[in-house]
Amino acid sequence: MNPAPIVVSLAEQPAYYALYALYTDYLVNNAYHREREYFAKLREIVNDPQIRFEIEPGGDETAPSASLTSDFYSSLSRVAKQQFPGTAVLPFMSTGATDSAVLRMHGVAAYGLDTFPLPEEEFQRMHADNERIPLDAFRKGVDFLYAIVNDFAVAK
Repeated sequence: MNPAPIVVSLAEQPAYYALYALYTDYLVNNAYHREREYFAKLREIVNDPQIRFEIEPGGDETAPSASLTSDFYSSLSRVAKQQFPGTAVLPFMSTGATDSAVLRMHGVAAYGLDTFPLPEEEFQRMHADNERIPLDAFRKGVDFLYAIVNDFAVAK
């Protein structure tokens, strides 16, 4: 089941971080059956009767998985093995939110890809105030993306 988008309207920044943490917990624990409990907690945190929380219509629909046998996935795997010998290309489910599920529900093949090889300490800063990508990792990531697109275009 895909994360159900929650419609939220906020005027105060401090509440955002508490809501983000709670929403992340909601996604990680796949707690769709506990939505009343989560919405009650959200209402308590925001403490404003003018703000309402609801699951978007159709937001609980499940998107199809991205194909692991497509030409694009083959290009991605081939290039990854060439540029990063000894690594495996594996599907995984991210606890973060992306547009991929929505795109796949509309027939668009969409893949999440961590393109920049980051050391663990840099990876932990992702989306934080001190997020950064080392220049060498950025170059490798750009080269990786270019090589995937080139491989796919040549294969077609």
